[in-house]
Amino acid sequence: MDSTDHNGELISKMELFNLLINEDLKNAVFLIMANKQDCPDAMDSGELAQKLSLTEIKNHEWHIQV
Repeated sequence: MDSTDHNGELISKMELFNLLINEDLKNAVFLIMANKQDCPDAMDSGELAQKLSLTEIKNHEWHIQV
């Protein structure tokens, strides 16, 4: 995920939640790669987790890599 894209987070969230309901991925672990962390306006992992509603995900493991 582009950590500096403050306007595209809704699309990213929708895409993630579409993957979560996919039956073929029911046992998948999700890794969110937070790129562009070196930019001054980059969202940190906490902000990304909030914007993507990651704490609502109860049936999959996930991790944010910055």
